[in-house]
Amino acid sequence: MFDPCRTALARSDSRGRNGGDKILIFADLGVKVIMSLGVLTGTHGVLTLTDDQKPTVPYWHLYTDENGVSRQRRCLITRFELKSMQPPADPQWQGPRYHDGMTTMVTVQPVGWVGTWHENPAPQWIIPLSGRWWVESMDGERVEMGPGHISFGEDQGCIPHNGRIGHRSGTIGTEPAVLMVVQFDTRRAHSAPCRFE
Repeated sequence: MFDPCRTALARSDSRGRNGGDKILIFADLGVKVIMSLGVLTGTHGVLTLTDDQKPTVPYWHLYTDENGVSRQRRCLITRFELKSMQPPADPQWQGPRYHDGMTTMVTVQPVGWVGTWHENPAPQWIIPLSGRWWVESMDGERVEMGPGHISFGEDQGCIPHNGRIGHRSGTIGTEPAVLMVVQFDTRRAHSAPCRFE
């Protein structure tokens, strides 16, 4: 959940081409949305935004490489389009739409929970709602996440190596990890990092 009291805000002293823009970086527990503020005008008194002010949203991609080893890479979603979700609502930055059948659920991992080596059951977005959790891929990289982080688990098709396959994961701290999971029905034949741009 976005908490303005816990959000870091940095201001740039540089001026934009119209002489008044400021660059703002909002960081909430690891997620940074970077954009430039426009003029406070619009159909409903909100920001007028331009293409050079597109946001950048990071996510972790757990994928299987060509050797069957799971790896994690930090990727960026950058392809945003400024449009109304449903007119007459003012425009907002919208990322690409990916159409696939899907299943959505909320899962609660108890304090001390550890999921030993396993693959994600399907390609899936994992969005922490509260608590913290970690994911370790076969290459040894361990990523810790909490509210404000996003992960895409696509480590299907790994080849077992030294008792490891896919990833292991678990909770951190003294509260359960509450996660929203959005599973895709369709699995890709080959996984590559950063497929969502």
